[in-house]
Amino acid sequence: MAGADVAGNYKGVMLCSRPADSAPSAGAVGPAHLSPTLGAPQFRPVGAPPEPLGLNPAKDNAATNVAKAHDEAARRRAAAPNVGHENFLTKHRRWLSEMAKQKAELNDELEATAHAAKEKRRRFS
Repeated sequence: MAGADVAGNYKGVMLCSRPADSAPSAGAVGPAHLSPTLGAPQFRPVGAPPEPLGLNPAKDNAATNVAKAHDEAARRRAAAPNVGHENFLTKHRRWLSEMAKQKAELNDELEATAHAAKEKRRRFS
């Protein structure tokens, strides 16, 4: 069984080539051979501003200081006008009340029309 010694101690299905067990050579290039001292790409979240590595965040920076972010959020909530909580349920209730008013108006109009027709029939006979 010549193929068994190539797979080594891997169990299951391999979908790619097995990496070399030996240490990479000095001239090796590629993502498997990156080291931080040789200029590997630095991790930086997408929304974070580029800052030099090794510096602590400023205390007045609301993006990195949690306490400052909470204070800023509280200040914005206090400054915002209190318009109430507008969600789907309040909108639905408002719509229902408007529909009830329209229905009442239509019923009153139908009653008035029916009463006028009845009165007209009474005067005719």
